[in-house]
Amino acid sequence: MDMVEKTEKMIKEHNLLHRGQLCIVGVSGGADSMALLHILCNLRQGMGFEVLAVHVHHGLRKNEADRDAVFVENICKEKDIPFVLCHVDVQSYVLEHKVSTEEGARILRYRAFAEVAGRYAAKRKVCIAVAHHCNDQAETLLMNLCRGSGLRGLTGMHLQRGNIIRPLLFFCRREIEEYLKARQISYITDSTNASLDYTRNRVRRSILPMLEAEVNIASIKHISAAAGQLGEVFDYIQVQARKHYEQVVVREDKKVGLSCEKVKELPLFLQGEVIRLLLEEAMDGLRDISSIHIEGLKEMFSKETGSHMDLPQGYFAHRDYCKLWIIHKSQKISKEKENGRFECRRFLYTQNMEIPTQEDVKWFDEEAFEGEVCFRTRKTGDYIEIAGGKHKSIKALMIDEKIPALIRDKILLVADGSHIVWVVGYRISQAYKIKSSTTYVREIKYIKGDTKDVVYH
Repeated sequence: MDMVEKTEKMIKEHNLLHRGQLCIVGVSGGADSMALLHILCNLRQGMGFEVLAVHVHHGLRKNEADRDAVFVENICKEKDIPFVLCHVDVQSYVLEHKVSTEEGARILRYRAFAEVAGRYAAKRKVCIAVAHHCNDQAETLLMNLCRGSGLRGLTGMHLQRGNIIRPLLFFCRREIEEYLKARQISYITDSTNASLDYTRNRVRRSILPMLEAEVNIASIKHISAAAGQLGEVFDYIQVQARKHYEQVVVREDKKVGLSCEKVKELPLFLQGEVIRLLLEEAMDGLRDISSIHIEGLKEMFSKETGSHMDLPQGYFAHRDYCKLWIIHKSQKISKEKENGRFECRRFLYTQNMEIPTQEDVKWFDEEAFEGEVCFRTRKTGDYIEIAGGKHKSIKALMIDEKIPALIRDKILLVADGSHIVWVVGYRISQAYKIKSSTTYVREIKYIKGDTKDVVYH
């Protein structure tokens, strides 16, 4: 059974392509993509799908890139294959987003494929075929393993993910080169493939050949197969991690964090996966995150309040009393009080009245006030009276109440000079509570989100 027949069998077994479907093939002009294009063109009529070749010009290696584009276009004209040429500016993207050239090229390449697919998706089912093979799979696994990416990175690439398919993923580079040679299929070689400036090239040209020569001739196949098996394990773990994540995640004030006590109850491995899900949500991905960061964040669950840990891309982790937050350094913690207004009214008190227990409405003894009431945030010297007539500073009260340091300057206070009558949302001063001797009540109601002035009735 040759590669065409093996590919057809694999496509059918995994339902990668269907009759009437449009298959967009990413074609660089190199050996792998030319083999893929040739194989799919051999299968298109019998399996009833259509092929559209897309070449992405990255704006790098100017003369070579132009040559590559012309080469692929001419092959497509010769074979009567529909062809689309896309131009992207990798250098500008790299400068703007601060990623490597390799990463920037990959992102823009897939974006171009998706854009072309979008032109046809309204009328028919579309998939995107790329020419990754098991050598690429082995390279990716080894690179991610060395970078400390954890189980997620060891799963490698998927045979199918969304509308992306990889029909050659079970073949090695040697098989592809033999296929091209036997059929005299021409291809071009990217000069950067020989450069050892790129990590992937060093793995490809030095490490993998050494493993095949000195460890096991089938090393690449075995590594690639292990990546597939780990992928199946990872998919199951992700389902479990997602369930637990939704039980421990905390979202408030445009911040996202985890409940420390709940996470500590999880098995250590699931703790790590839950942390990854947190970082993925907070940082919109896991770029530059390694196992060092994950382990450091695990340790923060047991650290003291106020602990910080720097993270990539300008983020940091902050530990308060019971939560671990992921915050960007550019995110300003507002020192302004929350939007809202207070309504006040005075009335005669009788012993049979029921004192309200809501958090946003409080009754106070009118005669306890010594000056004009003020609505503000905390200041140095503020205090509150607690049981037994003792005074406690507002700073100490907020610590005892476990109010996160990041929001203490936002908490609204009802103040009578430096004496705090009410820490809104928390507690009131003993000195202003309703007593049996109270004649008049001053009721203060806080209406969150309303910015009108204080209203007296």
